[in-house]
Amino acid sequence: MADQFFMTQKGYDEAVERLKYLQTVKRQEIIERIAEARSHGDLSENAEYDAARNEQSANEGEIVELDYKIKNAKIIEENDDTSFAEKRRRTRSPARRSPTRWKTKFPTSPPSARRCSNTGWGTW
Repeated sequence: MADQFFMTQKGYDEAVERLKYLQTVKRQEIIERIAEARSHGDLSENAEYDAARNEQSANEGEIVELDYKIKNAKIIEENDDTSFAEKRRRTRSPARRSPTRWKTKFPTSPPSARRCSNTGWGTW
């Protein structure tokens, strides 16, 4: 089963509008930039061509992602007093909030305990 993406009707309409923009206007602008860059000559040393191709790749990726989300969208009602995210946040238990523990590759002893005796700098 495909993923479901919960969207309000307004969010769904904005996503459809953004997809149409990316597929028509933005895609055509990028094609024109690539054509302009090609006209400058050698493509192996053309930074403008590389930038346009990277932008084209990012645009196509966003098109695929938006298309997938729109196809698997589930429209939910937007409540006036609270949103879906707020309801979810309120139902979380405080016990799930634990302090973040960072893992490092360095020893946990204080810097004063880590002294290198064979250098004149003191700590390492």
